Amino acid sequence: MKEPESSFRVLVAWIAPVTCIYGLDYLTNGYECDPYVTNFLNKYNVHIMPVHNPDGYYYSWHSDRLWRKNRNRNPNDTCYGVDLGQNYDEGLDLGRYYDDGHGTEDSCSKNYEGPTGFSELETQAVRDYINELQSTRNLTAFFTIHSYLQPWLYAYGWSGESVPEEPEVSRVAQIGVNATESVHNTQYRVGSFYNLVRK
Repeated sequence: MKEPESSFRVLVAWIAPVTCIYGLDYLTNGYECDPYVTNFLNKYNVHIMPVHNPDGYYYSWHSDRLWRKNRNRNPNDTCYGVDLGQNYDEGLDLGRYYDDGHGTEDSCSKNYEGPTGFSELETQAVRDYINELQSTRNLTAFFTIHSYLQPWLYAYGWSGESVPEEPEVSRVAQIGVNATESVHNTQYRVGSFYNLVRK
């Protein structure tokens, strides 16, 4: 029987990579010391990708603190970068088909979605890696960590439809929120990306 897999991916915001690295440190140092960590890692293989936009992340540290795009030069343009969070194709719940102004075709905008879904090497790499995990390693969960707002979001992002498993997804998300809130009493909202962010 294949081991279940979990995957974590983050975008450029400064705290998100640090959060993933903290989680990695917690899991590796807690194994065989903390029974919860040991039990979790004995059940699941965890894949953590702390940064999937290294050039944009570097640029945000050295040139523009609020930079969120990669640093690719846009063809036939003087502007740089694509917002990788907008560069996924419809159906991955990170979708590029926004009607509310989040994604834009203006290449100079901080929210530029790129010429097509998966036009960027970074989003292609994440897509291919996740597809590989889905087809060969029994992927059971995929999380993205962002540092803006305080929602605990799940699918869908491109549509107001409910996912077929919404009661279970919502139940599990609420468990995560309750655990997170218990540490610092920080309040989070739970719901679909579409209903909490897009509306």
